[in-house]
Amino acid sequence: TELTNHRVETVRGRIGDAIDAAAANQPSVLLLDDLDAVAPVDGDDAFGSVRSTQVAEFIYDQLTSSRL
Repeated sequence: TELTNHRVETVRGRIGDAIDAAAANQPSVLLLDDLDAVAPVDGDDAFGSVRSTQVAEFIYDQLTSSRL
């Protein structure tokens, strides 16, 4: 995926833009493919764990906001 090596802020920005576009063009379908590449959940890497939590919380917050 093109976001694998980007900072969390960049990943959040790109995902947020996609969610905003989907919300603006309802009805729509948004596929979030290869999330494990940008937010890995396995391994002993503390950085990966923090990154996964940050990305997951951001997506959850965006998808459960009142604008959708």
